[in-house]
Amino acid sequence: LWALLGEALRGAPGSSPPGLLQDCADLAYLVPPSEEALQDFLSAALAQVAASDVDPAALAALCAVAANAGATPGAGGPLVSALLQLPASARAAALARWERWRGPIRPTGLGQWAMILQMQDEAEAAAAVQAAAEALPPEPAPPPLSVPPPATAAAAVSTAV
Repeated sequence: LWALLGEALRGAPGSSPPGLLQDCADLAYLVPPSEEALQDFLSAALAQVAASDVDPAALAALCAVAANAGATPGAGGPLVSALLQLPASARAAALARWERWRGPIRPTGLGQWAMILQMQDEAEAAAAVQAAAEALPPEPAPPPLSVPPPATAAAAVSTAV
């Protein structure tokens, strides 16, 4: 079944029909593909996405396919590479798409895919903070603390007693 879907994507001119990838995500929930079939399907789908403009809806659906198939980003693969290359606006659009998802989904699996997109945002934010910190002039050193000379301290102790 999954090999046929991958071949259908390879043979389709242009992008996949609207809703096909979401239907595949629903199908993966009920009939998860093997790891090999999943990677083949994702490669075929990503070839179409790469041929057209980056489509956050398609990438969100492919993450749902992977999550429903039980795949995690830790295994790597073409989907991880595609997500790591997304601009910030496309990452935000993909995350927003999952908030409106209407099909069955394995939330734990999808959460791992969402972390890839969110970690990139955090990494960019950390890089921006670092760049801003480097752009600031260095702060002057604080003045040294005034400590009374040892003789004065001893005299103060003996006077207090």
